[in-house]
Amino acid sequence: MQGTTFNLSRGGCAIECGIMVTEGETVSLEITVPGQPTPISVELGRICWATRREFGVEFKVVPGDSKQRLDAFLLEVAKRSAS
Repeated sequence: MQGTTFNLSRGGCAIECGIMVTEGETVSLEITVPGQPTPISVELGRICWATRREFGVEFKVVPGDSKQRLDAFLLEVAKRSAS
């Protein structure tokens, strides 16, 4: 499944997509972010809320390299927002 990620944070994100999911399901994600050659991997996430076209994912297991790249991306976004 593919979707658009928004409200990305260290602990999770929201995703808009056309597939219905159920609260409590577990998922794995690959999040493509600008400026990074490989996606950020979330090995285990839990769907904590779901509506018809959107759902929220709480990140449970993010491998070390992906966690570092996620942190770097969020820091870069915060710096741009502060300018």
